[in-house]
Amino acid sequence: MCDKSDTAVFGNGLCCREQNCPFRNTESSTNKAVYCDDKECVDLVSDGYGHCGNCTIQELADYKKCPKQSSLGDRCYYATYYEDGSSSYGTFRQDVLHLPTGKDNHAVNLAFGCGRYQTGLLFKDPYRPSFVDGILGLGRGTYGLPSVLANNGYKKVFAHCLGGGSGGGLLTFGEPQGINDDEVQFTPFTPGESPLKYYVDFNDVSVGKTRLGVLNGSCATRGALVDSGAAITRLPGRAYEAIMREIMDQAKIPFNVTLSKEMTFTCFSGHLKKGADDAEAVNEVLPTITLHLGGIDVEIRPSDYTLRWKPEEGLLRPCVFLMADEQCVIGVSVMRNYLVIYDMENSAAGGLGRLGWKRSYCETGRGTIVNSPEVQSDSCH
Repeated sequence: MCDKSDTAVFGNGLCCREQNCPFRNTESSTNKAVYCDDKECVDLVSDGYGHCGNCTIQELADYKKCPKQSSLGDRCYYATYYEDGSSSYGTFRQDVLHLPTGKDNHAVNLAFGCGRYQTGLLFKDPYRPSFVDGILGLGRGTYGLPSVLANNGYKKVFAHCLGGGSGGGLLTFGEPQGINDDEVQFTPFTPGESPLKYYVDFNDVSVGKTRLGVLNGSCATRGALVDSGAAITRLPGRAYEAIMREIMDQAKIPFNVTLSKEMTFTCFSGHLKKGADDAEAVNEVLPTITLHLGGIDVEIRPSDYTLRWKPEEGLLRPCVFLMADEQCVIGVSVMRNYLVIYDMENSAAGGLGRLGWKRSYCETGRGTIVNSPEVQSDSCH
């Protein structure tokens, strides 16, 4: 999973002993432990992820820190927590990361968290690998991948293009090839609660052609966190309620509320014409949402802000992937099928860089406009 809130790379469940582990550090000749007196650990402690002490992983999970004083020879541990309540604990290690550049492989030294104990929705079992093999940290921290690559001569720019209902997508490092600035809407990054994360001004929301004027609270004053590690976009309660009321007023099919153990979504139910594409069908019956972000307007189609499934043949049931929360978080549910560019090279506006949006098509197996001559990864979830 690619996460802009994490400032280091975490391999959840990687450092286990089972045969089906995605990575077994004992089989890597270049893998080595990171200790409390190593510079990498000092930097990671400063970033808020590293922990030093003479403790076990279980003690770290129970107390949220090592309860005993550390000595220089102790291992460097990490503990990280996610918005949905998931958590991961383990040790920091160092290895060589090989990245395809289009011509050959480029190797960089990388300190990363090697997960040994996980909890929460992201993980099926605390001690075993999950459907998430790891968290690719793309935050501003010293050991986030953008900073590591920048220290190895690459431009501090990356972009992702996340697929819709069929999944898939693309992640690139370096400037996306063949993209001109005049094709992209850019808004400046702004200061936020954490200097290690990405924030933008979030001024208002429109549903269809109706501008709501409801973001005069935390979103407007503190900005919105941009986080591809958050599946669901979160808005303050008053704003969320106003958006949902307007969507329901403009919807051309009935709605209901669906409950699950973890969260509540508003879902709609309608008949699907024979042979019709479900994405096109949703776009016909639900309104668009427009995010008014720091001088730009980003239109989100219903097929991208909903999760869709067919409970039975001929029926369509889209659920709106928004939630009420104290925080203001721009998540994956409004990033789908956009090329989203994080450009820290351009520091004209406040020195923090800028965030770009360009409508694209990011479904697996159907191509994408993203192409980088520098470093490219072929999927991001």
